[in-house]
Amino acid sequence: MTETRQTQSEMPRAYEPWKVEQKWYQFWLERGYFTPKIDPQWFDSAHHRKKP
Repeated sequence: MTETRQTQSEMPRAYEPWKVEQKWYQFWLERGYFTPKIDPQWFDSAHHRKKP
């Protein structure tokens, strides 16, 4: 079994979320994950919420 180890000089000093999240944010935008899903049966034509 071969094990790969990083030396301290190769390891990042701290987690840098932007390096990962930048890619995922674009992925989420392209797929509409930030677009609200609104069920039209709950709203009237003036966008007021209907009472149950």
